[in-house]
Amino acid sequence: MLKHGAQILLVLAAVMASFSIGLAILLWIVAVIASIITLLAALWCVWDVDTQCLWDKPLDTFVISNQASAVAPVVRTGSSEAAQNLDTLADLHQRGLITDAEYEERRQRELERL
Repeated sequence: MLKHGAQILLVLAAVMASFSIGLAILLWIVAVIASIITLLAALWCVWDVDTQCLWDKPLDTFVISNQASAVAPVVRTGSSEAAQNLDTLADLHQRGLITDAEYEERRQRELERL
């Protein structure tokens, strides 16, 4: 990036020698704005919620990392899911949202899954 910036400055210096000072300042301002836009486009994916870089937005593509996720996904085993379902069933039965017969039937199914 710095190499390109130095080349731009050299070109601008050569152009400034043959143009008026007003035009030279205008060209310098254009070069600075172009550099800022390029830098923002390159760093866009750092703060973007969807981790999309600026050039990814029109194509709706995403940056994919090869690194393993810092947070491992929760994998439920049948027994832990059944235990959670039993707790939910007990809560529903206690609140009177399911009948005694429904509670016993569903409880037996969940106990078989354990």
